[in-house]
Amino acid sequence: MSDLSSTEKTVVFVTGATGFVGRNLVEKLIETGRHVRCLVRKSSRAEYLSKMPEVEVFWGELSDEALLSQCISGVQEVYHVAGCVATVHFKEMQTVNVVYTEKIVKICSRQKVPPVMIFVSSLAAAGPSPKNCPHVEGGISAPVSYYGASKLSAEKVLRHYAHMVPITVIRPGIVFGPHDIHFQKWIESVQRMGIFFVPAYRRMYFSMVYVTDLLRVMITAAERGERLSGSHDWMVETDMGRGIYYAPAVGTLSYLQMGRVLGTAVGRRRVITLAASPIIFYLICQIGGIFAKFTGKTPILNPDKYREALAGSWACCCEKAASQLGVTSEMSLEEALKKTVEFITDKEKTVQKTTC
Repeated sequence: MSDLSSTEKTVVFVTGATGFVGRNLVEKLIETGRHVRCLVRKSSRAEYLSKMPEVEVFWGELSDEALLSQCISGVQEVYHVAGCVATVHFKEMQTVNVVYTEKIVKICSRQKVPPVMIFVSSLAAAGPSPKNCPHVEGGISAPVSYYGASKLSAEKVLRHYAHMVPITVIRPGIVFGPHDIHFQKWIESVQRMGIFFVPAYRRMYFSMVYVTDLLRVMITAAERGERLSGSHDWMVETDMGRGIYYAPAVGTLSYLQMGRVLGTAVGRRRVITLAASPIIFYLICQIGGIFAKFTGKTPILNPDKYREALAGSWACCCEKAASQLGVTSEMSLEEALKKTVEFITDKEKTVQKTTC
């Protein structure tokens, strides 16, 4: 197992470094004194990574096993953040989320000293939470979307290697914070029009995770977290809680409550919450799916997200992360939203200055 107490600088490997969570993770890892290796696709905009002296950039694809071996060789920690959230074909999602995950853990298992592997899964792997009963680690998993099913499959693959590699799985709920372009659209809608669009008026609750809290639980789990228990038969339906943590949430709230707190964060006294009828929402998502097949680009609203949006509540209990790792939310939901809004506002001002 990796000795993380070494006085030498810890070398880590991060996938998905140009995404929302990955970009924030790289910055946090540098703050902790780690040397970061990133595998970045040549089509990605990652100039900012190349300018960081603490970051070593490898250009290529997750499908390149030889390159992955080079990235992982000699590292103490692997943070597998990359994943496919939406796609035209389910097979592609399986390839990215399951096959590539197995490639990474297999290479980790071949190392003389296997690194600690932190796998960012999703609350979607567990499925919607029962009424008034947030998910806890070790509960039954019943994903309703292709995305959730692919993440759960990846977790099962990792169990097959758990006797060789120290692995911890993190299941975050809805993550938001700086660099999140999708959450930014929600904020902009409330900020500019005073309208918060939701898929239904049904009372459903969601665990909201501020990205900084997610990073803290990931890094702390790498240092001293619980590890997955091994299973030689990973095809067996099992969801043991050992080695799994739900990320600490800054709040669990309904669509209506979310509209109100977003309004407060952007300085609006009154926010109108508008919900599409289930039929209209279904048609919009189906059109999104058809659009994706013709263009190859999958919009936010698609058939897979329709299944998740109307499935029920998505809430989880974060007591395990608090008791074992000492990680809880550092700020309130209102404070986290305010910091996110401030980041977006500052970013827009910077863009305006550079274009003038």
